Amino acid sequence: MIAIAIVALICIWADEIGPAILIIGFYFLMRLIFKNPSEKLKAKTNLWVKIYSSPKPFEAEIVAGNLKSQGLEAVVVNKKSTPYNMFGEAEVNVRETDAERALEIIKARNPGEV
Repeated sequence: MIAIAIVALICIWADEIGPAILIIGFYFLMRLIFKNPSEKLKAKTNLWVKIYSSPKPFEAEIVAGNLKSQGLEAVVVNKKSTPYNMFGEAEVNVRETDAERALEIIKARNPGEV
């Protein structure tokens, strides 16, 4: 928002009124389309939480695949520390809002895992 205002002011200061009008018009058009962009940004940037981890990355991929098949967004983060895969774990992360449902799905498919 501030960047658009600065560019518009520079255009006006440089006696380039045409580009300034276009920039200001673009700004108001975006405000009409996206009424409150900060709310949309907050909705898209939910926190991710770890719901499953395993020393075997393929197990984490299977769990993530099960969650994806149920319509959840799941990401595998491989935290193996060496190229030889001796240390660390692979984690399955989901959005914070989906964590409870994801745990229920994992418990239903693998009762002893969680």
